[in-house]
This record gives sequence, structure tokens and C-alpha cells, in this order.
Amino acid sequence: MTFAVATVFVSTIGLGALTLYVIKEPHAVTPPQFVKIAKPVSQPNISELTSVSYFVPKMTTQGILFSVHTAKVHQGEDPMTVAINSFLAKTNIAPPHSRLIGEQVRNGIAHLAFSADFQQTYGSFDEKMLIDGLRRNAGQFAGVKEISIEINGQPIQTLGSGDLSSPLPALTSDNDLFSNDQTSDSGPETKTDQKP
Repeated sequence: MTFAVATVFVSTIGLGALTLYVIKEPHAVTPPQFVKIAKPVSQPNISELTSVSYFVPKMTTQGILFSVHTAKVHQGEDPMTVAINSFLAKTNIAPPHSRLIGEQVRNGIAHLAFSADFQQTYGSFDEKMLIDGLRRNAGQFAGVKEISIEINGQPIQTLGSGDLSSPLPALTSDNDLFSNDQTSDSGPETKTDQKP
């Protein structure tokens, strides 16, 4: 009987020591097949994007068309923020220091938080180009159905004559027109005959 008790005692101490060794071992590695999670091939992780398209509106005889441009997304940057800030810089409609400082998509609404100098009165034409550009640039991202333009955490009511008191529908490639211009910010402008 004492031999059985001694065997159980030694086994318990040995198992405890082994457990402590595995927990405390600094070089313990879990085999990759147990920790690797497969990513869907068809949907790239938005945080892994290295470039993003942004759309610049221009008035034509057919109405507002969008030219497609490409901007680099650096590690740690948000692709939607890069797209919208690239659009703002390219159009020169908003004041030079106006920036999208944050965005969050909740329930299909992209809440776009801008710096305070974004809120000013724009002419009707500029206001239309600015709002449509924001709607199109945010609308390219999955899950965005509407946009809300905000400053200091509050939706703005107007940028001039347009009513912005409720979210505006996003523009997507299914509901807008494109010009045949495709350019990249990393090189000279080029023309293509293909529509995106």
C-alpha cells in the first residue's frame, strides 16, 4: 500500500514539474498547425493593403464623372483615411489643412471625422463635388452604405446649401459614372481606354 502511495506521490510531483517546465520555458513553441488561421483568399485583409484607389470628381457635359487615382498606404495607415485625404489634396476644394482625422463604420454608416477647418461655406458647385467625392471614396469600402460628415464628434448640418443632417447614401461603382482617366500618384498621368 505504501508503495502505491509513493508511486502516486512521485508521479504527481513529476507531472507538476513537467507542467511548470512547459509553462515557464521561454523557448516553448506551439507547432504552427495549431495556431495558424487560414485567411479567405478572395478577401484581402484591409490592414494589408499597400495601395488604395481614390476618386476625383470632375464636371463634364455628362455630369460629374470620377477619375481613378492610386495612393500608397503605408504600414499602420487606414486605407479609407488615405483615400479620402488623397482626394481632398488632389481637388483643392477644402482648405489646405482640412483632413479626415478618423473614421468608423457602424451599421453601414461611415462616420467621417474631419478637422475643424473642414467646416466652412463652399460654393454650390464645390459643395456638390466635395460631397460626391466623399460619398464615392467611402463607398468603395465593404460595408459602407451611407456616410455621416462629423466635426468634434457631431454630425454637421450643412456645408453651405446642402442638408447633411442625416447620413447620405454612399456612391459605389454600381451607381456612378467614371471617366476613362486612371492615374497613379507614384508616376506621370496615363490614359487608358478601359473603364474600371
